[in-house]
Amino acid sequence: MYRLIEQDETAGSYDSVLFRRLRPAARLVQLLAGDARQLDPQLSEVAELRGGDVDALFPEQMIARAAAALTSPEAMLVLQGVRGAGKRLLLQVAAARHDRKLLLIHGSVLAAMPPAQARPLVRSILRECRLLDAIPVIAELDDVIVQQGERSELPPFIVQLAAEHKGAMAVTLGRDRMPRLDLRPLVQFSLDVPPLGERAQLWMWHVPALPHGDAEVLASRFAAPGGVIALAARAARAERGQLDGPPDLPALDLAVRNQLHDRLVRLGRKLDCPFEFKDLVADDETAAALHEIVGALRERRKVRESWGFRGAAGVSVLFSGDPGVGKSMSATVIARQLGLAIYEIDLSRVVSKWLGETEKNLSEVFDAAEPGHVVLLFNEADSLFGKRTTDVKSSNDRYANMETNYLLQRLERFGGLAILTTNLGGAVDPAFRRRFAYDVQFTFPDPEMRAELWRRVIPKTAEVARIDFDELGERFELSGGFIKVAAERSAFQAAAMGEPMSMAGLVVTIQRMYRERGKLTAVGRLE
Repeated sequence: MYRLIEQDETAGSYDSVLFRRLRPAARLVQLLAGDARQLDPQLSEVAELRGGDVDALFPEQMIARAAAALTSPEAMLVLQGVRGAGKRLLLQVAAARHDRKLLLIHGSVLAAMPPAQARPLVRSILRECRLLDAIPVIAELDDVIVQQGERSELPPFIVQLAAEHKGAMAVTLGRDRMPRLDLRPLVQFSLDVPPLGERAQLWMWHVPALPHGDAEVLASRFAAPGGVIALAARAARAERGQLDGPPDLPALDLAVRNQLHDRLVRLGRKLDCPFEFKDLVADDETAAALHEIVGALRERRKVRESWGFRGAAGVSVLFSGDPGVGKSMSATVIARQLGLAIYEIDLSRVVSKWLGETEKNLSEVFDAAEPGHVVLLFNEADSLFGKRTTDVKSSNDRYANMETNYLLQRLERFGGLAILTTNLGGAVDPAFRRRFAYDVQFTFPDPEMRAELWRRVIPKTAEVARIDFDELGERFELSGGFIKVAAERSAFQAAAMGEPMSMAGLVVTIQRMYRERGKLTAVGRLE
């Protein structure tokens, strides 16, 4: 049953089993040699042995409950929480109470194998659990679930493992929605991001020489789970190398950002933030709203965790307005003012035709940004956050509504800053608009604002002849985006001709842009 004796496969398939040679498995030879504490090397790609006493700041009641559940011969422990919340660490601490180890199974590797190839490996895993007195743990079950219609189907290897393993087992989940697990009685645990005080303790625990004030700054700046804090502390020490003393506050700050960068770049890209508030040309109402957003983000944890206001620690913002009026630029200005990185989420990578994949991708984005170290920017988000339909005529309508509902829930619980932009304010679901703390309407620039945009878009170092910026602002109804394009195109043309930029050259370029967009005259807004 546990494949300690193998048949010689070199014999022909036509030979009788009675005439085939038997040989001990490599694992049996290791056991006879006295190596009974290590995992079978043949399972190195699909499993990992983890055990021993470790220190962790979990409540004693939670550890005791998990340890008690591990004594059940048929229980399945389900631990839910964001990546880095300490799900596997809690299991390891609980298992150590019984002097047992964990056998972490890489489910994504097994799920990708044909069943005929996976079944023998599951038998070997069952053997190792018996030999090493280990508890099987399927980490990040989200990555191996298969969607079949409206149901979440488990891979065959999980069914086989649950049926044949004699003892408790565990799975970890990163998503909010739990799949149907009717294989065994369930014992559920939910691990949340530690509160402000516990995060400060974790920082001082992983960096013992860190001043208490710096620990509180990091805890307030990043709502990071314990796993991220531990990795950041190790990365900062490794980066410091042979220098004397522990990593300082800037090094730890950078380390936290780097730990989660890789998870975001898969679904988005980091934007540069070259502009400041003084570079924005906006009306007084819009500028005041942007400054208010910055203040809200800086004090959000104080208001939520110290003052006791209920709700998410983060802020969700909607920017509405015509193309080119400065929505994306304003988002980068806010990020720079807060000292945060900003990532533009690529909706073409997030939205998937496969059921459940869009939710999974969004969950990954929000979880990675949850500690508050980045700003999330969803440009032209009406394609993703559009109106829900009440007239459900097909499964596509039903699944689209499910995705919209999921987004509503995640925005309410998101702890960072999410900025959504739309060119079509009426296309956004009213339920979304009610959930935005700030709904900023970017107005089309008036003649005075357009003249100021013309003055700012042309660098002082450029070779320029006489240009009447007031006339350009009054004559042509262009947004800031089109003014930038027109100025650059005119500069390229002037440089190619060996001449300075001129009023006449700008007018010719603008008239050409109107014609390119199907307008016979350079009158009205250019869209």
